[in-house]
Amino acid sequence: MRLPYAHNNAVATQLKRGEAGFDENDLQAARVLAESLLLREPGQGRAHLIAGIRTQCDGRLVDAEHHFRRALLATPEDVDAIYGLALVPFEQRNVSAALSFIEHAVAHDSNNARYQFRKGIVLGARARRRVA
Repeated sequence: MRLPYAHNNAVATQLKRGEAGFDENDLQAARVLAESLLLREPGQGRAHLIAGIRTQCDGRLVDAEHHFRRALLATPEDVDAIYGLALVPFEQRNVSAALSFIEHAVAHDSNNARYQFRKGIVLGARARRRVA
């Protein structure tokens, strides 16, 4: 994950620790840090992104979508939030909405292998639906 500008060192430190939780597969630590930060800074976009990923991992897709949208409101150029928004409809089997978001993410960062890989998965799902 990329860490965008945080307005103070305490927020930046907490965001880095939350993101490190994902890197270390400590989803509980990431959740606790995101929730703690959102209590203090409810508009912090990156904290909403972390919370969105965490709630998506729990299968709470409505909550995940809410957090991804809040992340985009706070930081409209956060491509990871756009990517997160692609994952929610894909899990809900809404391939067209997923493709729309993933194409938006790829347009912002065409060199990102994760976005390109996910686009291939979504396109494959769309092709299978057309055949079925």
